[in-house]
Amino acid sequence: MASTLGFSWIYERNEPKFLTPLVDLVAPFFPTKSSYQKNSKLRRNFDFRFSRST
Repeated sequence: MASTLGFSWIYERNEPKFLTPLVDLVAPFFPTKSSYQKNSKLRRNFDFRFSRST
């Protein structure tokens, strides 16, 4: 249960204020929601450009 809550805090970045320094130490090793959304947008743009017929 604690690990699920911890991963949720890291992914969503909605941890309590007093735990932010601890989550900041661990967060670079795990994906976050904002990094996933940024990468998926880049991937969609890349696929679109190279899937069109010219």
